[in-house]
Amino acid sequence: MFTSLSRPLSRRSRNFLNGFVSGALIVVLLNLLAIHLRSDAGISALIGGCYDCTLRAGFPWLVLESGGFVNRSHFDPQALFHDVLVGVGIWIACGFLAAQFLDDGPDVDEAQLWEDSLD
Repeated sequence: MFTSLSRPLSRRSRNFLNGFVSGALIVVLLNLLAIHLRSDAGISALIGGCYDCTLRAGFPWLVLESGGFVNRSHFDPQALFHDVLVGVGIWIACGFLAAQFLDDGPDVDEAQLWEDSLD
């Protein structure tokens, strides 16, 4: 029933997965950079290093603005939805680009390698 789970991934699938995970890492780093550049205290506002500073989060749209002297808070769910769409689009684009342009070496018959590994 689950025979496809026990087979190794093809080279193209491995490249797609590597690009997909790399795209996720890029999105996380872009969000951390946006927090650092938009917030009053930089990245320390994220971990609570400044009590009267404003934390602003979200890339490319501002999703959360919280803190400040009067402790104002604003969350925008529509911006979060669009940020998630952009993020998933970046993940998938990086996956497709990696699957298309990365090459791990000479072509090998992976089905034959799989049969040889079972012997």
